[in-house]
Amino acid sequence: MPTRRVLGLVALALTGAAPGCAADLTFDEQVEQTLRDVAAPGLAACVVKGGAVVWCQGYGHAEVETGRRFTPETPFMIASVSKLFTSIALMQRWEAGDFELDGDISPIVGTPIEHPRYPDEPITYQRLLTHQASIFDSDATDGFYTRGADPTISLEDAMLGYFTVGGQWYHATNNFVNEPPGSIYEYSNMGMALVGYLAGLHAGMDFAEYCDAEIFAPLEMTSTSWRLADFGADELALPYGWDGDRFTSYGHYTFADYPNGGLRTSARSLARLLITLAGDGSPVLEPATLTKMKTVASPSVDRNQGLGLFYRELEGERWFGHDGGEDGVFTELFIRERDGLGFVLLINGDVDDEEDPFVARAIEDLEAALVEHAESL
Repeated sequence: MPTRRVLGLVALALTGAAPGCAADLTFDEQVEQTLRDVAAPGLAACVVKGGAVVWCQGYGHAEVETGRRFTPETPFMIASVSKLFTSIALMQRWEAGDFELDGDISPIVGTPIEHPRYPDEPITYQRLLTHQASIFDSDATDGFYTRGADPTISLEDAMLGYFTVGGQWYHATNNFVNEPPGSIYEYSNMGMALVGYLAGLHAGMDFAEYCDAEIFAPLEMTSTSWRLADFGADELALPYGWDGDRFTSYGHYTFADYPNGGLRTSARSLARLLITLAGDGSPVLEPATLTKMKTVASPSVDRNQGLGLFYRELEGERWFGHDGGEDGVFTELFIRERDGLGFVLLINGDVDDEEDPFVARAIEDLEAALVEHAESL
């Protein structure tokens, strides 16, 4: 994904105070403080508790220029949280008996998809789902982005062009790490895009259409699509950056490898997935399949990675789900393992919580406030 911008010093200048000083703030005030701390125009969030949506709210602006508000019903790019849906699509095909998780993916593609230096260690479905296929996201993926319209490069062309010898974007060194598949954790957007492509091949239909029919419709997720063309210009929240003086929109964009991060949906619709993952997988997964996804597949390689989802610690407890980031996009969907309490958080700004300690602390404070708020409901 594109490099995020460092915003902590900007936020400090805007607020005049460090984050984390939330003891005397109401919950709404804490949210507004976080938006100032991370220099973002708006956010939407939902909380699930006891298998039901118990709270949703929007704050700030989805579109700064017109003053349009960010609401729980506002669709927005969810970046790598999209990988949860892509993983579910492939696991549905596993349920159908289309393949074994430790099977080589090459037969369904119809051409070898393998590590050029370790052809005897196959790229398997499970290794893709756990980011252990030794696939690297090279700079070639920058050419997959399109602005203001859906990609002109098909998912199939992007995958075959990147992973097959002689393909337009194939590079034996740049596209793979120098370790055999199954031996190392290497987070890979292209690997997860390949997961989406495989799901479509096994289903015998376009991946986006498959998700419409087999995931979004059963979950009753309205205003949800992989395609920009399915939304009106005044319907979506815009992604923004802060230039030190004002918010500047990146405009709407997407990419040919879209199964790794190109889904757009609302916080309220995402809460439907929260209920599913916090429950037994119904109506899109069998209980045993969800349990399989939530099981750490190769603890000797990475002790936090399940099939398409991962575990993290928050407030001293274990949570599972996914997060995401793109230019002007920060998203989270996490569920507490012990009781199924969960939250969705969508922010339309450059939130650099990986590199900027100030911003990371502001996000941690907001997460803690969300959890405390959820427990009070």
